[in-house]
Amino acid sequence: ALSKPMLKKPVRDGNTVSVAVDFTEAFAVSFFGAPGYSGIPCGRSGIKEGKRIVTMVKADDGIPAYYLVYDKVDAGRKVKVEQLFTADQGMTVGIAASSRQTSLVIDDAFIKGYYQSSGSKDQAEWTIQIPKKGKWYFHLYARDGAPVSLEIDGRKYAVTYMHPYSRPDTWQWRHFRMKNKPFFVDLEAGEHKITLRSKAKIYAVALSEKSDIYLGADPKKELIMKLSDAKRIGKGWKWIKQEQTELHLIPMIGKPEIQVTRKIFNTRFHGQLQVALPQGIFSQKGEKVEFLTFVYPAVPGMELPEIKNRKIIWKKAVDDIIIGKDHIKIRRYKK
Repeated sequence: ALSKPMLKKPVRDGNTVSVAVDFTEAFAVSFFGAPGYSGIPCGRSGIKEGKRIVTMVKADDGIPAYYLVYDKVDAGRKVKVEQLFTADQGMTVGIAASSRQTSLVIDDAFIKGYYQSSGSKDQAEWTIQIPKKGKWYFHLYARDGAPVSLEIDGRKYAVTYMHPYSRPDTWQWRHFRMKNKPFFVDLEAGEHKITLRSKAKIYAVALSEKSDIYLGADPKKELIMKLSDAKRIGKGWKWIKQEQTELHLIPMIGKPEIQVTRKIFNTRFHGQLQVALPQGIFSQKGEKVEFLTFVYPAVPGMELPEIKNRKIIWKKAVDDIIIGKDHIKIRRYKK
């Protein structure tokens, strides 16, 4: 179905680059709706057409760069059709509503930053209260893999955790492992001291009665210990500031229904680890459906334009969107 999806070479003009793709067969078998991609997961054998044009608009005249995603679907009958955007782990997808427009916003789950160790003598310490006696599993929220030394009430444990290679450099909840099994300790109710040594990118450690919390730690059920709240000993601790870029997804055709969900699946390799990816969906009902989405990466303080009648209205200019057979043109009128 995907042997020759690209219709032709990228089409370029003075301020845009467009790529047109024919995914008719892929949409019919729902292949392009697979995790980690954005597409139209129709899964309908009777689909007549499934076409996509992705256009990058270059920064110019004080107007920042942005993207346009155009999808045209002929389903053959009146059905619900979706335009799907899948983010990665450690990111959030939300709905932003204003008086002018409703959109999807994708950003990092932790936009401020995290502490990371760089010295061999660095360690993080917490004193916690265990609410009841029992078996407590240890987890961490990390962005990469690295050796970890864990000390609980003076006893040291050499533990590991698995970070799937298919999802590199993404924030994930993973359980600590020892002898290839989830790591736990039988703890009495009351006060306990936890010490962590690692150079990994770790945001927090959590204790839970569950062996796996890959969908996220619940503050009402788990004991969450952030690195920012720990007593950090050593000179190698550094505060790593996160980029605060937000990706705005604004529909430009019709008034599609907007939904936020998650795609949960097992990785095909590297231990069959479970992964949960946040998703945003624009959906419409019809036999022939079009989607045109304005995709805009922005940092705090950047201008967010108004979208109206296939026009992008900036303070200094107006971009008129013209959809062709295999590309999208922009006509820019300065105010």
